[in-house]
Amino acid sequence: MKSIWVENPPHTTNPLTFFLFASRPHWKMATTASLFVVAASMLRALIPYVYKIIVDTTTHFTPSSYTALWHIAIVYIFLTLGGNLLWRASGFAGMYWGTGVRATTREVLTSYVTLHSHQYFSDRFAGSLSSKIKQAADSFREFVEIYLWQFLAFAVSVIASFVVVFLANPFLGFVLMALFIVITPLNIYFARKRVPISSATQTKETALTGVTVDMLTNITAVHEYARREFEIHRLRDFILARRISGLRNWRYGEWTLVTNNLVQSLFTGAMLLIAVYLFTHQAVTPGDIILFLSMIALIEDQLTFIGSQFNSFAES
Repeated sequence: MKSIWVENPPHTTNPLTFFLFASRPHWKMATTASLFVVAASMLRALIPYVYKIIVDTTTHFTPSSYTALWHIAIVYIFLTLGGNLLWRASGFAGMYWGTGVRATTREVLTSYVTLHSHQYFSDRFAGSLSSKIKQAADSFREFVEIYLWQFLAFAVSVIASFVVVFLANPFLGFVLMALFIVITPLNIYFARKRVPISSATQTKETALTGVTVDMLTNITAVHEYARREFEIHRLRDFILARRISGLRNWRYGEWTLVTNNLVQSLFTGAMLLIAVYLFTHQAVTPGDIILFLSMIALIEDQLTFIGSQFNSFAES
């Protein structure tokens, strides 16, 4: 396991820079997991197009349609089976990357902290230092999960969905593109605004953890000097401060979701109205309608919670 240890950490406060550094020993698994996610997302985006072909084939059914339906059914089975296997393969590769980057981070930060002076440790709670190291390591593992199965999967789904819809109807494809052009920068803006709020929350959490650990570590002295009531009241102050900060952080996230839901509803409603209008003018087939509806259903959850994922990323 010596390969997971790294030397000379960068002197930076940028978490992404440090994350890339800690991921260096695990680049093979990171690349493998990313490729699996890309392939799985592309296969998933093709399934609505299969629905379109099935509907169009059954709508204009002829004796030769039997063979076509059997063929498309086999294609559907391979798409779903292949996609599921690729998702699971990304999970196996991702777990090595995620646990690896957490282990590397924990060793590097702990090793770095031990280089500080005696005065440094005298001025700080050991529990707080340990909590900060644990939070950083755990957050980098969460980085891996959010990147692979949220951001990367979303980005590939967006591109593949646009290509599929655009091939079916360019006008609706541009409407779908407009949705992504609006909602993605909007969520990046919200995420950047949330960073200081999340940072303050984590600072409160670290302080609370430090106070709790040190009180329990010195519980004998607390009892001997009859300081229990004092320590409990002090602990309550830290707990309340953490709760207030957590409420502010959570509230910001909920308003981000509200904004996402409104934007999503407007654009998906516009896509549906346009699709119906085109169908009444015989500009699209019934299969195209199914394609649009299936594509909306496919990306709807991702659109709804992409803001939440940006928030989680910012908090981590």
